[in-house]
Amino acid sequence: MGSVLLLESESDPPSARGAMDELSQLPVRVARLESDVEYIKKDVADIKVDIRRMDDRMRGFEERVQTRFDSLEERTNAKFDGVYAKFDGVYAKFDGVYAKFDGVYARFDALQRDLSSAKIWALSLYIGLAASLLLVLAKGFKWI
Repeated sequence: MGSVLLLESESDPPSARGAMDELSQLPVRVARLESDVEYIKKDVADIKVDIRRMDDRMRGFEERVQTRFDSLEERTNAKFDGVYAKFDGVYAKFDGVYAKFDGVYARFDALQRDLSSAKIWALSLYIGLAASLLLVLAKGFKWI
């Protein structure tokens, strides 16, 4: 009997034996895959819970950062407003200085006009002096 079974198993082709083994193990494999899928579902559910917790924590963090940023912005704006107020006083002083310079510029313009008229007067005096010297030389050398 043992030899008959041995002969029957040897008479089956090897591919048929492999197909039979795979078919007999198919329900075991499907059951294992189903259990693996259940574990994956549990893991995904845990990941979703963790992500929701992290999202809540990030929103809280974002609110704290926004609050701090707003307070920092208010303090910075207040400081800049104080600095701008000081500069407004400085600008007023500069306006006074510019007004004084306008008076100085008017004096320089008057001085420039006086110098240009003095140039004309000095040039005419120089020409008169040269002419009188030439006249004296001409009389001295008896050219005239």
